[in-house]
Amino acid sequence: MFSAHVDDYIAESLRREGHGDAILQSHCAALGCEDTDCTFHCITCRDGRLFCHSCIVSLHVACLTHVIQHWNSNYFDKVPLCELGLQYQVGHLASEVCPYPRAAFGNCFTIIDTNGIHDVALNFCSCMQKRSFALQLHGSWLFPAMDTEPHTAVTTATLEQFRMLTFIGKISAYEYYHSLVCLMNNTGVMAPSVRI
Repeated sequence: MFSAHVDDYIAESLRREGHGDAILQSHCAALGCEDTDCTFHCITCRDGRLFCHSCIVSLHVACLTHVIQHWNSNYFDKVPLCELGLQYQVGHLASEVCPYPRAAFGNCFTIIDTNGIHDVALNFCSCMQKRSFALQLHGSWLFPAMDTEPHTAVTTATLEQFRMLTFIGKISAYEYYHSLVCLMNNTGVMAPSVRI
């Protein structure tokens, strides 16, 4: 019976919210890295291991909407990948470097994903064979909010999830959007950026 183990489940949840098994780590969990300043982990990856600043960024080059947490000596605090220096490039394969990157407008771009609303540092491609910004986003599985100078995009997974929730559960766009806002911060104190 579940109720007989409530205290165990609560204790395990609290342990997981802290350092968990990583309390015994002496260096970064990335293979070959010996950095002892390992204070980051990804809750989206569901990996309790701790990583250093450079390794957590390099491990998430293609995972721009993952939620990273940083240990600030007292607790884990959410930190966007863009604040850690991750620049996401569209218009090229993830392994390619664009010779002429152009930062998104104001160097801040909003991506709506199934796990919340994220501010990311995004670069468009400005090469000679460039496509429109909207098509570059489409090529990266992102649907832009507008055709010209988009500031916001929605992942195709989010559109598919919303379509199914609308079809099965009759959920409105307003309700779905606000559920994503609550996933990022359920206090109502910090509203996400609004850029369309």
